[in-house]
Amino acid sequence: MLALVVAATALAVPAVALAFDNLEPLAAKEWYLEQDQAWTYWSAPPKLAPVKVAVIDSGIDGSHPEFVGRIVAARSFVGGSPFHDDQGHGTFVAGEIGANPFNSEGIAGLAFNAQLLIAKVVGADGNVSLRGEVAAIHWAVDKRGRA
Repeated sequence: MLALVVAATALAVPAVALAFDNLEPLAAKEWYLEQDQAWTYWSAPPKLAPVKVAVIDSGIDGSHPEFVGRIVAARSFVGGSPFHDDQGHGTFVAGEIGANPFNSEGIAGLAFNAQLLIAKVVGADGNVSLRGEVAAIHWAVDKRGRA
């Protein structure tokens, strides 16, 4: 009877694989990784094919160490450099998506296999160009199959 209770209990509790640890220095501030259980079911960083992710926003801090080797294409649709982020929002979003989780620099991105396509559509004044957004979406779709 005890074996039946143990077996029933084991079936009622979902099996959780040992997840790999987020060893980045700012891991404690990445509350969302725990909340969405981003890495819970990976026993080790999987060898996934790279996937291109477009960040259509205010650009990116091109000198940030989290993005070394992760940006495959970048373009500004509002003038200026896509590697200069006046607002900081594009850099923040790109970090949540594709910050290198294995460089001991800061945070870990959710998509450790992401290749970033950066499209700047927010001007230095904070205004968003609707025409720029449309063009950026077309550009990103065109880039999906090539860099």
